[in-house]
Amino acid sequence: MLRNHFVVDRRSSPCGALSLPGGKLEAGKSWQDALARELREEAGAELLNMTVLGHWHLDLRSAKPPKKHLPHPESYALVGVGGVRIVGTPTDGDGSAGVVTGTGAKPQSRMRAEGRDDLAELYVLARTVSGRTKQTEPSATER
Repeated sequence: MLRNHFVVDRRSSPCGALSLPGGKLEAGKSWQDALARELREEAGAELLNMTVLGHWHLDLRSAKPPKKHLPHPESYALVGVGGVRIVGTPTDGDGSAGVVTGTGAKPQSRMRAEGRDDLAELYVLARTVSGRTKQTEPSATER
C-alpha cells in the first residue's frame, strides 16, 4: 500500500501532462464503482479506503466537451484521499503513459513546475486531511 503518496497519471498526450484519474459514471453503476474502475484503468491501482474531500457541479460553457467521451455541458467532480495499492500497469487505452507517485514536497514542486497548480493545491489539502482523518473502506451498501 502507498502511504503518504500522491498518485497521478501522466497522459501520453498532450505532452505528457499530469492528470488525476477520472472518467464517467456508467449507467447503473455507483460512483465507487466508477472510481475503482478508473483507478485500475488509469493508474493500475486498487482502492483500499477513501475519505471524500469534496465534490462540485461543473457547467462548461465551451461548445465542445474537453474530451469527446465526457458528459457535456454538465458534469460532477469528486475528490478524495485514500489508500491505494499498485496492482499492475495502467490498462487505459485513452492515453495513460504511467503513474507518478511521491511523498513530501517533491510531487507538489513537480506539479507546480509543470503548470498544474490545481493539482499541487489538492496535494497540500490531501496531505493535511490525511494527517487528521481516519480513512475507512467503503461499506458494501456504499458500493
